Amino acid sequence: DTHNVITVIGDGSLSGGLAFEGFNNAAELDSNLIIIVNDNDQSIAENHGGLYRNLAELRASNGTCERNVFRAMGLDYRYLDAGNDVLALVDALQELRNIDHPIVLHVSTAKGKGFEPAQNDPERWHHVGPFDMATGRKLCPGHPSEPAPRTYADITGEALSAAIERDSQVVGITAATPYIMGFTPELRAAAGKQFVDVGIAEEHAVTFATALARSGAKPVFGVYGTFLQRAYDELWHDLCLNDAPATILVFGASIFGTTSETHLSFFDISMLGGLPNMHYLAPACMEEYLSMLSWSLDHREHPAAIRVPGIGLVSRPDLAPAEDTDYSAVRYNVVRQGRDVAVLALGDFFELGERVANRLAAEYGIEATLVNPRFATELDREFLDSLAAEHRVVVTLEDGILDGGWGERVACYLACTPVRTRTFGIAKGFPDRYDPNELLAQNGMTVENMAAEAVRLLNE
Repeated sequence: DTHNVITVIGDGSLSGGLAFEGFNNAAELDSNLIIIVNDNDQSIAENHGGLYRNLAELRASNGTCERNVFRAMGLDYRYLDAGNDVLALVDALQELRNIDHPIVLHVSTAKGKGFEPAQNDPERWHHVGPFDMATGRKLCPGHPSEPAPRTYADITGEALSAAIERDSQVVGITAATPYIMGFTPELRAAAGKQFVDVGIAEEHAVTFATALARSGAKPVFGVYGTFLQRAYDELWHDLCLNDAPATILVFGASIFGTTSETHLSFFDISMLGGLPNMHYLAPACMEEYLSMLSWSLDHREHPAAIRVPGIGLVSRPDLAPAEDTDYSAVRYNVVRQGRDVAVLALGDFFELGERVANRLAAEYGIEATLVNPRFATELDREFLDSLAAEHRVVVTLEDGILDGGWGERVACYLACTPVRTRTFGIAKGFPDRYDPNELLAQNGMTVENMAAEAVRLLNE
């Protein structure tokens, strides 16, 4: 059969290696392929990289300048300056219909076109929550009249900016999402060369961080959990194989993160769990997070990743004891000593585990041991041995999938002891646009059910 095959890519995505692989292969197809490059001179934040100098030249010359990255890769080329003019775009596509060879249609557009606040501030409006249509003011969900609360992005930007100011070896790295680290345009400007945006190129970001760490710098790469899998090879072959002391901040890795099937972020624990040399820390509150981040900057032995809590900023000074801030050794933190049942609740699900322990006490008269494990992929074996000697049931909670997760590791370690272990997490799959609390309930993760399950195992 004969088809018109059309693919669309944004200019921000051109910095990713897969785009070059695709262009390189497309040039040899010798058949119809219309590649629309939507160029709004913007990634998520501004574009970065030498490629974008050529795109700017092409826009300025109406597509006629001698240098042309697309032609250099063996592709035919057309340019449309009026990309937001629908009729002009239709005319261009009509002209290219049934073409017999690969061609790039380079379309110049304005990001946020049609909504003035978005057009004036495209970075902040790349993706948004609830906002007022009349004013463009972003709203706090559930409290529309209140300003947005402080976030982990805010405190990360403040902490890293202060670290950059006092230590010339600290380097912040982003793959086109500086705002998740709290680095506003003002903070980026203040950091100068100590903050690097590599564009949408997570693979390069990890290898770049590896090289910096091996050279004595203190790189911190902030990345959404949903995009971290792009860099698995580099995490394995570059960062961990070289045992480079870089820091990876994993944002949004939570059932309460993005909920569409293309942007799920809760596979990270199972993904990173098989990597040698990697410490993956799971703070339960902002104090613990800042303590771990501070430690990681001066830690020079292994790579460290921190699973930034995904349920909102929680202050719990009691969970970050001042005398226990060396995270080189794997030590779980016993918050409440009890008997018979132990509830081990990882990271931002510590509060949920606390509620389970409280229900066990109130409903069943069981004073459970409550534990903040802090380490998402490693086991405190000495502690688990003592736990097995004093408890009959262990319940684990984690904000992610069960398959290959932290709870499975605990259960595997305790398998040869008399302790009954019940792991709670999410079944692997691709839930789409789900309600987080409904998903938890579907997986048995209500306070009532988890407490009842612990009692059932205790009585068997």
